Amino acid sequence: MRNVDNAKTAGEELVKWTKRGPGWDLAVRVCMAVIFDEMETEEARKAFLAAAKEEGTLLPQWQLARKAVEIWEGRCGRALPRWVRPRLCKW
Repeated sequence: MRNVDNAKTAGEELVKWTKRGPGWDLAVRVCMAVIFDEMETEEARKAFLAAAKEEGTLLPQWQLARKAVEIWEGRCGRALPRWVRPRLCKW
């Protein structure tokens, strides 16, 4: 799992995918357009999410929250405060 936070990273991830349907094709084109300042970044985000859903790689919200906790704890070297955990996901 990789954090995709810009059009360049999204494009790099898209070329790794095996399913290359219409959603993938659109996402690649939109990401390229964003890189060349021809479209807004929000359009790339929407296209990437649609392609990820089509690919089957879009994680459910609870898995994203759990992964965020793991990343935070790994980077900070300490546990996430108890008062924050219930708000992110149910364990």
